[in-house]
Amino acid sequence: GRTIYGIDPPGFAGSLLTHPLALALAAAAAAGFDPRSLAVLLFAATCRLTLALRVEAVTGWAAGTHPAMLLLLPLRDILSAGLFVATFFVKDVIWRETRYRVRRNGQILRL
Repeated sequence: GRTIYGIDPPGFAGSLLTHPLALALAAAAAAGFDPRSLAVLLFAATCRLTLALRVEAVTGWAAGTHPAMLLLLPLRDILSAGLFVATFFVKDVIWRETRYRVRRNGQILRL
């Protein structure tokens, strides 16, 4: 994520839209969990569950949709959104046990 952010900051920031469950949760919290915000949150969670089930049905690959795993989908999505946000504050990347610094212009320097 940090490398992509270094190469195309506006494009990476736009990928915030790929975290609808976390956005709905943040909006619900900001709205004091009023009924309308909870309806939006429930809709986002339902869409996420439907997506996971459709991926499994279309690909034949178990996308982690065991009933117990389905309960963890919201947690996974919230953690993914947290990593997305953290990307904006990280300068170093560790890849294959080597530390690199990603500069604002996208240049990668080995440390």
